[in-house]
Amino acid sequence: MFTASKNHRTAILIVAVLLSALLVGACATKRDVEEIKDQLTRIESQNRESSRIVERVDSLIAQSAAANNALRSDVRVSVNDLQQQMATLLENYNQLVQQLNALTRALETRGILKGSVGEQVYEQPAEMTTPTPPPPSPSMVNCDSIYDDAFILARQEEYERAIDGFRNFLAECGTHANVPDAYFWIGESYYRMERFDRAIPEFEHLVATYKESPKLVSALYKIGRSQQELGRADAARSTFQQIVDEYPGSAEAQQARDRLTEL
Repeated sequence: MFTASKNHRTAILIVAVLLSALLVGACATKRDVEEIKDQLTRIESQNRESSRIVERVDSLIAQSAAANNALRSDVRVSVNDLQQQMATLLENYNQLVQQLNALTRALETRGILKGSVGEQVYEQPAEMTTPTPPPPSPSMVNCDSIYDDAFILARQEEYERAIDGFRNFLAECGTHANVPDAYFWIGESYYRMERFDRAIPEFEHLVATYKESPKLVSALYKIGRSQQELGRADAARSTFQQIVDEYPGSAEAQQARDRLTEL
């Protein structure tokens, strides 16, 4: 637009100068007039070409703006999808970690992993027969079996039977190292059956009684989720905020932040 306007002003100036010369000197020839016409024709052609260029540039700018808007919209949608997928993957990851920890403890207590009681070696004293290793404690073996059987039932989604198995374990093995985990899996079984009112007391007992349990933060998060499912928004908000404040670096803290945005 600037070039076209400049050419137009140049044309007017040339015409004005030549007309002045004609009026003052009265000596312009036919050749002079033809040259003026040629110059005007060239200027008009340049002006039309400049106009086409300006229109093309305007069109490209409009197309670029539309493409940018579409790209920004696609990026926003992609980011939202990725956030949802990450939240789902994070929850699945936490569950897998919990399962792995439980299986590791079960193998350690049964003496299968390296460094367990089952790998102890008894040296043979000189000129003496090899002593018979002391048998494992029947109560301990029984406790491990009860816990493992209940755990397997939980993983097979036999939740009612799993709860009965863990209850039996708690009754028979109240001092066992897996007692906190038993309370967690009882709560988890109720949670999976969507009996959230029954799940909450089990998780709360773990949180209140076993402060050093690795499952404490997971139990807190499940309390918040159960409260949310029961429509107790204020209680759920308080629980999620507690996780964010007291365990900010945990995976559950990130999930709790996402839940707080929903409440």
